Amino acid sequence: MAEHLSLASTDGAKPVAPSARAIRLIAVDLDMTLVDWAAHGPHVDPRAIEALTAADTRGVLCGIASGRWDWDMQYILDRAGVLWGEPFPRFIVAREKLISWVTCGALCPDEEWNAARTREMRQLADTCLEFGFGWLSALRESGLRDERWNLMDDYGLEIGLPSVDDAGRACEILAEQVKDIPLATVHRNWVSANVVLSTGTKGATLRGLAQRKGLDPRQVLAIGDNLNDLDMVNGQHGLTGGAVGNAIEEVKAAVRVSGGYVAQAEYGAGVAEIVTTALRLR
Repeated sequence: MAEHLSLASTDGAKPVAPSARAIRLIAVDLDMTLVDWAAHGPHVDPRAIEALTAADTRGVLCGIASGRWDWDMQYILDRAGVLWGEPFPRFIVAREKLISWVTCGALCPDEEWNAARTREMRQLADTCLEFGFGWLSALRESGLRDERWNLMDDYGLEIGLPSVDDAGRACEILAEQVKDIPLATVHRNWVSANVVLSTGTKGATLRGLAQRKGLDPRQVLAIGDNLNDLDMVNGQHGLTGGAVGNAIEEVKAAVRVSGGYVAQAEYGAGVAEIVTTALRLR
């Protein structure tokens, strides 16, 4: 059973009432959380879909929050034998920032939210184009060697480094470089250091999604495994966090501190463990 820490405050405030944190929406990261790529091709543990389907029958909206595009998610789930929208997923967050609802298998984008994030992303992309080479120079002057870099107008500046440690150092330097740019934030994803949209991270988007559905952010359970999932699982945006058993230790530690759920099982089995525990399905 997933490890769960109390959400009671440590500063003398009253504990959160159970009704205030009843889970009404679940967002699951795709790669290496729901989908295990260690096998030959994408694999989704059937127990994960069973748990998410059981949650759906209780009126809990279940979906995916990923850096991938919608068509890519659908292709991967199809390869893994998961029927799209039957009943999972009910919604998707694509490119970490764009919200769409899945109705009868078709996508219904949140036009207002997506238009706002697209406008902001264009501004950030222009900023990256203007200052990005200076940021790269700052990394190189510190002794770091970028193996590749990619500026994407729908995501931001992605810089590949030789190691996880180098990517961590790069994030520290980049954070200093962009500290006065409101639309920019920095996160690491394995060996990549990324400058991305501050209003379009997974955590910020799920908080916005909760507001649009009239939910308290604590009623959103977000499950992930890596540092690009951090702001949706660490309590920064008020969401309830979950970490699968194969999550990196930094993510697990953040979930523990925020009073979320840490699974023993890995990948989809871990997702099932967290969902079952959080919703008391057994």
